[in-house]
Amino acid sequence: MLALLQLFNIFLTVLSYFILVEVIISWAMMFGARGLSPYHPIVRFVHNITDPVLAPFRMIVPPSRLNGLDISPMLAYFCIWFLQGFITQLTQQAMVH
Repeated sequence: MLALLQLFNIFLTVLSYFILVEVIISWAMMFGARGLSPYHPIVRFVHNITDPVLAPFRMIVPPSRLNGLDISPMLAYFCIWFLQGFITQLTQQAMVH
């Protein structure tokens, strides 16, 4: 069980990095970075990984309600942070018993 919790924690950490990359790509495309388009294979790969996580948050708070500001990455980071704290507590309790 301890190994499974640690593996899930690693998964959440990697997912948070992908979300960060998605945000950076989004900003770069917004400011007109050359050679970066939504059809670039790397952009599509990152989007395919992060979209299933961010889509539910975008449904709760659509960017159109905030004048185009997409806060779904912040909400996802908050949930990941909460889950990692919960996993850390479970891991510590498992190590004590």
